[in-house]
Amino acid sequence: MMCFPEYIATMFASRSLNRPVKWTSTRSEAFLSDSHGRDHVTKASIAMDKDGHFLGVKVDTVAAVGAYLSQYGIFIPTLAGAGMHVGVYKIPTLYNKVNVVYTNTVPVDAYRGAGRPEASYVIERLVDKAADDLGIDPLELRMKNFVQPDEIGKNEGSILPFDSCDFQKTTEMSIVNSSYSDFVNRKKSADKSKYLKGIGVSYYVERTQGEGSENSRVVVSSDGSVKVYAGTMATGQGHETAWTQILVEKLGVNPEDVSVHFGDSDDLPGGGGTGGSKSLYMAAGAINDASEAMLKKGIEIAANELEASVDDIEYTTNAGPLFEVKGTNRNIDLFSVARLAEGQSNTQILDGESAYEHKDPTFPNGCHVCEVSIDKETGRIEIDNYSATDDFGKIINPLLVAGQVHGGIVQGLGQAMGEHAIFEEESGQLINGSYMDYHMPRADEFPHLDLDFNEEAECTTNMLGAKGCGEAGTVASTTAYVNAVYDALSEYDFKELDMPITPMKVWKIINNN
Repeated sequence: MMCFPEYIATMFASRSLNRPVKWTSTRSEAFLSDSHGRDHVTKASIAMDKDGHFLGVKVDTVAAVGAYLSQYGIFIPTLAGAGMHVGVYKIPTLYNKVNVVYTNTVPVDAYRGAGRPEASYVIERLVDKAADDLGIDPLELRMKNFVQPDEIGKNEGSILPFDSCDFQKTTEMSIVNSSYSDFVNRKKSADKSKYLKGIGVSYYVERTQGEGSENSRVVVSSDGSVKVYAGTMATGQGHETAWTQILVEKLGVNPEDVSVHFGDSDDLPGGGGTGGSKSLYMAAGAINDASEAMLKKGIEIAANELEASVDDIEYTTNAGPLFEVKGTNRNIDLFSVARLAEGQSNTQILDGESAYEHKDPTFPNGCHVCEVSIDKETGRIEIDNYSATDDFGKIINPLLVAGQVHGGIVQGLGQAMGEHAIFEEESGQLINGSYMDYHMPRADEFPHLDLDFNEEAECTTNMLGAKGCGEAGTVASTTAYVNAVYDALSEYDFKELDMPITPMKVWKIINNN
């Protein structure tokens, strides 16, 4: 996210030489120079009444930003994360103190979730600790304190401006999906002489970026093609599929006739960029407005061709993409109108552009349940089951959403299991700056991830009813895993177990007891 000097040098060289210039670095160089993530030390406490209702949360965080200030270094622990410490609960009072400190390490910048995973970890660990102290089930304590659907939108119960959520319903679905109630029997059937079993819950909420703008252009040609230009840039998320799907539903054209073009300033004046899990609803708004502008131009041409008033022309998709005279069988198809536009000196092309503005965030949320087994002899932790039940509002493309959630879960679990940039204390040297030494999560470390979605609480702040999903898995999975490990080790006496939770740390706890 930082504006690295190499970017400027590369652009200057390209302009000076009038030819493409590419700059590359090795992985080891990237470890030492590219942005790192997280790096917080937090002390927190939660207050409750005698019936287990939350009264307040106090959070004191020291956030390292590295040797130099990155683009989002201060934003992450403050504006992005601080308000999220109330989670999905009715917590009337929040005290939050953040000290941002410079260190002699690599600068910290936005890393999938950017402040929300850190905040979710704090509140979800507090809730689990409170449940343990009270001797009640962690899910029971959560459900007792959820913000309820009839409180949303009335500024009741939470400092977060939720628009549409049903945390209770999503949790009830999760209990079924994860076979949560049957875990006691699974634990009893395990070989207690060799393994410790634990189950962990994390109910997360993420605030996706709301404020910003996005540009789009839609061009219809007489050859039957439709081009959509978007300011946001795809980096593997599958935007091409989603944007095509939106345009097909809007215009009634065939998917194979649509081509998507990204992030080129020759085509558009600008764009909001990809980030903050906002691309879907921002681009959808821009594409919709650009399509409307194109159709407005098309209606005028169709009205002239059909010798009708502009007010009598409507665009329909039931029998193909047609401009029709209302109440008659007189019509002209979209691509014929494009041909007419291409023959006119004042239009020359059937297109529409938009600069879409949006102010409101979305609040994806969900209940993740992780089940682990710990080998007593080695301290090795194995994930037996992982269930995620998420509320992303209306889902446009389930396969793309599942891919985002899957990747986010694994990325969050990587942080909990082993990812950690280690600096030698005396010299400050990074000692695990390659994939030979740095623990990256790998496919064989994970079971099948069971995913389900609650689509009943559609978002009310965008035309799609969708909530951003790109970072959600990372916000949830870290705490679900850690809570499961704590549950498995509940018979042992220890104070805190910081991430990453390595086999060595677990082995020491088992053997020190």
